Amino acid sequence: MFKKVLSAALAMSMAMAMFTTAMAARGYDLEKVDKVTGTAVAEVTEQAVNKAVANKEAVAYVPFYNANMVTPDAFKKVADEAAKKNVQAKVMADTVVNNVVVGRVILDAKVAAAQGKDLMLKVSIGDKATKDLFAKYFSNELAIVSLSQSGTFGQKVEIAARVDVSKLDASKPWHFYSYDAAKNEYREISGTNYKVDANGYLHFNTELAGKILITDKPMTSK
Repeated sequence: MFKKVLSAALAMSMAMAMFTTAMAARGYDLEKVDKVTGTAVAEVTEQAVNKAVANKEAVAYVPFYNANMVTPDAFKKVADEAAKKNVQAKVMADTVVNNVVVGRVILDAKVAAAQGKDLMLKVSIGDKATKDLFAKYFSNELAIVSLSQSGTFGQKVEIAARVDVSKLDASKPWHFYSYDAAKNEYREISGTNYKVDANGYLHFNTELAGKILITDKPMTSK
């Protein structure tokens, strides 16, 4: 159930490390590409699929760096190339800032292609306006992961984010909410299967996008 704010008064172990200039040199960095198409990802897809086949892995993880808007054509290219080698393809979209991965979105390329719409895959940490708004009406301590995609991804995706959760009580179950700023509505996310890894990245699953609010208790009005 969606709630109005004012009326309420990521199977893979991901070692998130430094982004290298060598990767950028091979054309993986898509920061300056407005819309990522199949042509843009052909080389990296082929390499990822060949690597999965060589390692006898069932899933090929195709890395995108700083991809903003990804077209159905790009997802189809990834899925089709993987299907030729009988492996599943997942896009692993990293947002890199100052040579550090700040966020990652992993999603099934075939499912994304079938939706027939562009998806936004950037991740940023925090959102002052959202935090200030919720602080006016709720007593919750919040950590916020901002996803550039609004609404939903159309499938359950895996997220990893370098967000500060030190103020949340780790002894309590955490609650995850998706906040849609345009509609001024929030909704709790179920089945997040969250964890914080040794590198300090928060991992969770979600189909809902928007501003992801993480707190250590249900939303509690002041």
